[in-house]
Amino acid sequence: MSVLTRNRFVFLLIAALLLAGSAFANPSSRAQARMVYDPTTNTMVLFGGITPTDFGTRLAYDLDETWLFTGSRWIRRFVDPSPPGRSGHVMVWDSIRNRAILFGGKNEQLSLEYNDTWAWKNDAWTRIDTPNQPPTRFLSGAAFDPIRDRVVLFGGQYRKADKSLDHYYDTWEFDGTTWRAITTNAPAVRRPALVWDGDHNQVLMIGVNDKDTPEQVMYAYDPAAAKWNSIAMPTTHPTCINESGLVWEEHKHKILLVGGACSSPSSEEETWEWDGQAWTKLVPKAGISRAYGAAVAYDPYRDTVFMYGGNEVFGGPRASLYRLDGTDWVAVAEDVKPSPRSLASFRTDPENQAIWLYGGLTDDGLVMDLWRYQNSQWARIPATDKAPTTCGGQAATYDTDRKRMVIVCGNMDVFEWDGTVWTAVAKPAKQPSSRRQASFVYDPVQKKSVLLGGYDDLNGYFSDTWLWDGTNWTEVKKDRYTSRAVAMAWFDTKLQKVVVYGGIGRKNTDGRIERYSDMWSFDPAQGWKKLEVTTTPGQRMGAQYTVDPNTGKVLLFGGLLEDLPTPETRKEIFANDLWSWDGSTWTKLTAENAPPGRQNGAFAYDPISQKFVLFGGYSGYYLNDVWTFDGTRWSVYEESIVRRRAVGRR
Repeated sequence: MSVLTRNRFVFLLIAALLLAGSAFANPSSRAQARMVYDPTTNTMVLFGGITPTDFGTRLAYDLDETWLFTGSRWIRRFVDPSPPGRSGHVMVWDSIRNRAILFGGKNEQLSLEYNDTWAWKNDAWTRIDTPNQPPTRFLSGAAFDPIRDRVVLFGGQYRKADKSLDHYYDTWEFDGTTWRAITTNAPAVRRPALVWDGDHNQVLMIGVNDKDTPEQVMYAYDPAAAKWNSIAMPTTHPTCINESGLVWEEHKHKILLVGGACSSPSSEEETWEWDGQAWTKLVPKAGISRAYGAAVAYDPYRDTVFMYGGNEVFGGPRASLYRLDGTDWVAVAEDVKPSPRSLASFRTDPENQAIWLYGGLTDDGLVMDLWRYQNSQWARIPATDKAPTTCGGQAATYDTDRKRMVIVCGNMDVFEWDGTVWTAVAKPAKQPSSRRQASFVYDPVQKKSVLLGGYDDLNGYFSDTWLWDGTNWTEVKKDRYTSRAVAMAWFDTKLQKVVVYGGIGRKNTDGRIERYSDMWSFDPAQGWKKLEVTTTPGQRMGAQYTVDPNTGKVLLFGGLLEDLPTPETRKEIFANDLWSWDGSTWTKLTAENAPPGRQNGAFAYDPISQKFVLFGGYSGYYLNDVWTFDGTRWSVYEESIVRRRAVGRR
């Protein structure tokens, strides 16, 4: 396996990807998620969606994440029970019972389709066991009729026994307790989008028909006659409406349609409004990329529409959140916590009683922002003129003698952060060659930092060792370890030496790429010596690890494992196991409430709470969750929101 995958070790075209500021702290990129407005908390509720395909596992992941957007920041809710991960479901707001109703969807990874019904209320999901329900399906259309107190569901897709796709053209209603079939010979509308028309007190549907050359069609639902009445489509109308977003703008008394795909879509987003008689295209001052399968919802408190994620028609799923401002979609930024990311540097600073997080890889590419984690709070540190601006593929350590975090960029530029100011260290005459995903460890015995391993497109995996004294590099040309990158390395207080474990590399120039489970210790006078250890956590790379300053023990969490159940079968696993190393023996620990598996996350000791903090990483998609471990139990950190009274229709 190469280290040149999109989500783990991207470094090509680095100049085009580097971002000097912080990426938005939105949920990770996804499409076919669903979002509704909850007036009881004045928040948007987002659930599910499908990620981009991970090149390592060759899978796209259907998510079971619940997120709330407060108007200024995203908050993830960790709830149990929760609907299983899915995309292409429907979700509407039941204004009679003040709850969101979720139905159906699909999970491509598990090859499943759903017909279960769930309700979101008071920050909790509850499954509604209905005596009757529609067949399993995805990409249906749904809307809530507040006059009749019914969820109206139409159509959708399903996969037949031969794996080909087919369509339903049926109508169902949900009365809060059970589903009831209304029509079975409704119009042949594919990829339907439904919305409640508050001026005409009816459910409106827009989609395409089943002709060889599909045509855009509109219908209004007549519940008394149990039929759909055709509405003549005006000459001027949206043309690309597959998987578009459709919402009722209460303050404007209009229906808004955004996004969608067709056989020859334009690259720029289109937004249309329907006033009951005609479609009008909104002309923005500045356009954004066109997408389909976005989560779209109307916020009556702020009189605007929010749009999150979706598949760009000439790209993949995005992580952008937009707000409609007049005719323009404006990106909504959050700068109160780090964006989802992997490969960030996360180092404990006992002098300033803080943990520093620097950089990493996000959905938007590489970022070079600096954050302080202290008292369970994040604070972004503004960049100064001495801060790194072109530092990707970095390695970092904390120099306990000089009391500063030291960062070595992929191009071997060195920067130091003392908790107040950045210092750019002058380049010495001799230095290591450029590389990424090296390991960097401070050795308090030698009073020097040790750089080892890494990867470069030209040279491959490295097995050299360099010492940094704060001014100069010195290469140690003694016995070497096997070349590798993404290894776990630390200063072992029992052995009083730097120790390296695992990673990925080659045993020789022509050898195959391997994942390691071996361990080596470093003596500057003699070089590297392989440790004879009976049991290790196994062949893995990108595990999260840190040292307990009170005991000297190493804690290791997760990483990417390669599971080989048979010689012919290969499977990638994002692990969530926990191990401890005491200087001679690995012990597998049992801990309650373990976080989801991941690799290349951030793990460090918090000197204030005296707990271990786990942040973010990659598990087929980027994460920015925060977990703490007290030695026995994991706990997830959740932000609180102020519950507000329900917002009535205005």
